[in-house]
Amino acid sequence: MSEGAFDALRAGLADAAKTLRALTENGDADRLDLLNAVMGLDDAMGDAAELLATLPAFLAAAEPVEPIRSDLADWASRQAEAARRVAQARALLDARLADERQLDGLAAEHAELTRRLADLERAERLAASLPALREQHRVLAERVSAFSDPALRAEQAVELAAVQLDLLTGLRAGGWRAELADALAAAAAAQARLAEQLAVDRERLSGLEGENDRTRAELAVIDERAARLEDEHRELQARLSARLKANQRVAGSMAGLREADRRLTEIDGMLAAALRERETALADSRRRRRNGEAT
Repeated sequence: MSEGAFDALRAGLADAAKTLRALTENGDADRLDLLNAVMGLDDAMGDAAELLATLPAFLAAAEPVEPIRSDLADWASRQAEAARRVAQARALLDARLADERQLDGLAAEHAELTRRLADLERAERLAASLPALREQHRVLAERVSAFSDPALRAEQAVELAAVQLDLLTGLRAGGWRAELADALAAAAAAQARLAEQLAVDRERLSGLEGENDRTRAELAVIDERAARLEDEHRELQARLSARLKANQRVAGSMAGLREADRRLTEIDGMLAAALRERETALADSRRRRRNGEAT
């Protein structure tokens, strides 16, 4: 039963060494795969702690011959040191991942603030055009006012012409001269032209009034939006100031992140070297054991 457990341990260690060797020798290995390997190795080393803890008592009970006893003790010491280094790398990795999550959150908030800032800049450009729109509204109002009075006078003139036409028609029935008939015809034609012009003027006046109403509505909407955007601008400035301070703090922590990355790289190298040493020691131990059994 014990031989099966040791065979499983030997196979597991060989697979782990093969995996770590492949990641170490692959210059194009994904950084995420390397970090996942560190976490997996840390978990495995944690499970191996119980084995390392029972090894001294086992060696005392088994009383193996030298150099097997010293090889196993030396191996246990190296494994404990490797476990400590892996745990340290895991702690650095967890800290780095936390910083990366914070940076991702800051980047997302920065993108949102940038978008809102662009909207605010467009609104500010729109607010800058308000004086021109108000001037246009004033000109339209003056045009409507100036145009309405002549239209009223034209309407009164048409009514007066109608009265005069009726009067001249009655005189014509009384036998006035032919010249009066010509004047009457000219007056009737003038009345028709005046009525036609009055209709055109009324239509133009209606259009100007409609345009004036639309301009007033647009100005009201723009005034409301400008007030809202001014409030958002103040809020955005406050948030940008807070983000600037946060970014300065994060920038200060980036130096620590680079140092952590350098230490992770060093630990990766040390782990690879330790694994190679362990494999060499195990191979030597198995060779010596086989030689001892043969004798």
